Amino acid sequence: MRHIKVLLLLFAVAAAGLTGCLKKNDANIDVSNLTAPVYTLEWIQNGGTTVNAGLQYFANGALTYPASHTSDTTIFAVRLTGTQYPNSDVTVTIAPDTKALLDNFSVDGITYDAMPDSLFKILNTTAVIPKGTGVAFFKVVFYPSKINATKNYMLAPTVTSPTDYKVSANFGHVYFHTIGNPIAGSYFQEYIRIPSQDPNANPDTHVTNRPITFAPQNPTTVSAPTGYYTAPDYWISFKNTNGVLSNFTVVFSAKALSDFAGGGITIIQQPTIVVSADLKKFTLNYIVFNGSAYRNVTDIYTKP
Repeated sequence: MRHIKVLLLLFAVAAAGLTGCLKKNDANIDVSNLTAPVYTLEWIQNGGTTVNAGLQYFANGALTYPASHTSDTTIFAVRLTGTQYPNSDVTVTIAPDTKALLDNFSVDGITYDAMPDSLFKILNTTAVIPKGTGVAFFKVVFYPSKINATKNYMLAPTVTSPTDYKVSANFGHVYFHTIGNPIAGSYFQEYIRIPSQDPNANPDTHVTNRPITFAPQNPTTVSAPTGYYTAPDYWISFKNTNGVLSNFTVVFSAKALSDFAGGGITIIQQPTIVVSADLKKFTLNYIVFNGSAYRNVTDIYTKP
């Protein structure tokens, strides 16, 4: 299954937003004081305007492609931002910067390994910024099905040449990364919906063997979709004591709560969780009222 994510980049808006960020007091480079442009990297997703680059947007660089995907292709850009564009073409070269692996350590405390080249491929390491445009595009392919979901990996591309212009200290990298989590990865979901509060009543919906992903949010929390309604997600958390996992808890994500509220759905019983001793089966249950009927929902996730 090849899922290609082509990102529609709204660079006119993004450039304005980026310039605004650079002019803040805590910025490392003040655009108004530049005599020449600087290189900035931008990774704009889903028609948004956030650059998703630099430490300010480190979390937005997390790769959350489903583990079932063979490959996913994304686009990011190198832009010359500043007082003026060069009056001739500029051929830009990019490369992973392994010196950036610990850039966010003071914030998240996570040690990232350089992403092995078996997990990604930069399709073009050079691209031309045409005169008068200020931007060049790069493509990178990731191979989610090969990624070990328990490992912390990072790919932090940056501009290596030409050196005519400085690389922005604020937005000089896109921090593509995966967060290792011992229960993250691929699962099969069984979804059971009972049109009653009674757990022993007959279900009116029963779906089995649906492939889903436990997506890591941090080293001790994953998100997982429920089968009910718009399939918003749970957040499953646990304690990790030298590799021994315990104290599993579950809550609805903020998005799930928003979706339920928007649909007139009232939570009657908050989600509960039961985890098998081998950590391969997770059984979650909750009860809601949709305005006209009760729904007793069970999601069972089994690791292949």
